[in-house]
Amino acid sequence: MKFKIFKLKFNTPVHFGSGNLDDTEMSFRSDRVFSAISIEMLKKYDINSLNDLIECVNKNHLYISDAFPYIDDEYYISKPYVSIKNDNNMNNDNKQDKKQIKKMKFLPVSKLKEFINGEFSEAENVNKNIKKIGSKNYITKSSINRDSGENATPYQITTFNFSKNAGLYIIIKYEEEKKIDLVKDLLIEVGISGIGGKKSSGFGKFSVIEVNANDDIYAVYDKLINEEKKIKITISACLPKDNEIENALDGASYVVLRNGGFVDNFYININAPKKKAFYYLSSGSSFINNFDGGIFDVSFDSENPIYRYAKPFFLNVGEWYE
Repeated sequence: MKFKIFKLKFNTPVHFGSGNLDDTEMSFRSDRVFSAISIEMLKKYDINSLNDLIECVNKNHLYISDAFPYIDDEYYISKPYVSIKNDNNMNNDNKQDKKQIKKMKFLPVSKLKEFINGEFSEAENVNKNIKKIGSKNYITKSSINRDSGENATPYQITTFNFSKNAGLYIIIKYEEEKKIDLVKDLLIEVGISGIGGKKSSGFGKFSVIEVNANDDIYAVYDKLINEEKKIKITISACLPKDNEIENALDGASYVVLRNGGFVDNFYININAPKKKAFYYLSSGSSFINNFDGGIFDVSFDSENPIYRYAKPFFLNVGEWYE
């Protein structure tokens, strides 16, 4: 399949979290990308257009990665959950680096081969460089109860500000040119509206930059995406369907995460704005068996479905692992 890489160049602070205003992450998952695109689809078109996009995803014609950090020409992915080759032979000189590896959340995709083959020795530098991508900031705001007339209550929001030469990027794998053009247009609209928490305060706005197809990163990802191998890692949060779980998890190494919360304010007319808790497999999880995953309805009200994107976007790494 074909794919395109888009940089998200943020123009404002961002708040990406799990419901708490007092902390934030620097990145977000593929389900947030899909949800934001879906909202812009409904704003610009109609429910039939959204259903067409969902059908495209369910037919395995469109895949979306998590949003990962980049700085200059260095692109990161989630640290893979794999058994590192030669790990048992690690000598005392490398013990400190092993501790640094445990601290890592992201790995330069250029170092993926070294990491899996047990030849990676730059964890400390990676942890230092990741801090150059940006920094957390703390903003104090006030909440006023207009009904009671009580004094304003101050509260703190933690935001993340990206450095000028850094941001996030996503990869979209696709079959049809018209669909990738549509998704790019919708992504541009998302950038105008903002993504993440506190959009009403102007957070999360970005410009979309399509990475040139001649860039070196395309050659790296083309091999990882399109050459089928035995061992694969996912670069998107995902969940096998009920009839896929047993086979998908056989021989897999994964981390289970939980997601819940409330519906975006765009859906304020919905009677049941709270979403069901959703458990999924984190980006970086590794598998030996393919599975499709899907788009799941996490609403409490079946008449008003709320969709959660959970398709695996596989990178094939078996050639190094075998």
